[in-house]
Amino acid sequence: MFRKFIVFIVVISFASCYHASYNTSLGSKGALDFSQGRWVLNDATCENCDNDALEEALMGFLKDCAKDAIVDVHQERQKNLITSKIPFEPSEKELKLLHEGTDASYLITVEGKVIKSEFTGMGYENDNPLADDDNIAEVSIAFYDLKTQTQIHYINTRGSVSISKDEDDDDPDFVFAPTSYKILTKSMKKNIKKLKKNCKCK
Repeated sequence: MFRKFIVFIVVISFASCYHASYNTSLGSKGALDFSQGRWVLNDATCENCDNDALEEALMGFLKDCAKDAIVDVHQERQKNLITSKIPFEPSEKELKLLHEGTDASYLITVEGKVIKSEFTGMGYENDNPLADDDNIAEVSIAFYDLKTQTQIHYINTRGSVSISKDEDDDDPDFVFAPTSYKILTKSMKKNIKKLKKNCKCK
């Protein structure tokens, strides 16, 4: 066991580390006020990833901030006639039906995407310096006023890392880089951090 640990340390000392870069974009009409009204968190949609993990991360923040004013759509379905699946970008008609069928004031939707997943996290660079291996993922969160059927807030964070061999290197290096799933998780954390700075909690 100790020998394996020493080998691992030696490998790390000769390996290169790549770090993902992140970009956050916002679209809002002011700060979110979680102290007013009831909020419903929709089912997360996730392309090539775990939607439950996204919901759990966002709900953790929302429960701390909105307290008992936040419920997930499953709880709302038990009390009200919500049968159809609500998309990440619901239409005005869908928002109106939700407003008429519940006593909720606001809807929150979340969407994750693993756009590219070409590197497993550790291994050798591609031997072709012109061929990059990319890991790209993003998370978007949207907030809707059910009474007016309008989007009142939007946030998106995209992270990416590109692994490529330097043209001057004879052989590819052994490298470490964040997986697309780690990038997805960190994108959600960055979204939540931004929301904390731009909201009013109970």
